[in-house]
Amino acid sequence: MKGIFKAAMGIELASILACAPVESGDNETGREVWMAMRPVNCMGNLWQQDWLAGNNYSSEGYPQDDTEIVRSYLSSQDIQVGGLFLKNLFEEGWQQPIECRTCDCQRGDILYVLVNGNDSEKMREMGFDYTGFLTREDMGF
Repeated sequence: MKGIFKAAMGIELASILACAPVESGDNETGREVWMAMRPVNCMGNLWQQDWLAGNNYSSEGYPQDDTEIVRSYLSSQDIQVGGLFLKNLFEEGWQQPIECRTCDCQRGDILYVLVNGNDSEKMREMGFDYTGFLTREDMGF
């Protein structure tokens, strides 16, 4: 009986550890991870700066929904995107603590990108934060 209890506890502990977020890049290898960032105003995000450079630094023609621009930019950085979406915080009642109109202020959404764990360090260098090993179903895919 004691042996069965130990075995059950070992299986439970292993399953908990398998689902726990991992912070180091080495342990993320080969797994899909969600990365997130809060984009800023004034076309100040990396994908927007890249798009502007390719369009004579004119924002004319930049799409309202820039998810395809993000996907294209990340692809140009050799990052394969498994999923991507913007979550509008204003729709959920979020308000900026103080009115902020400067270019380094958040624009009011969160960009979530599903990438291979091998690319998580590159994503961090671009300003994304690690969100964990959520499944596609967790994020609505």
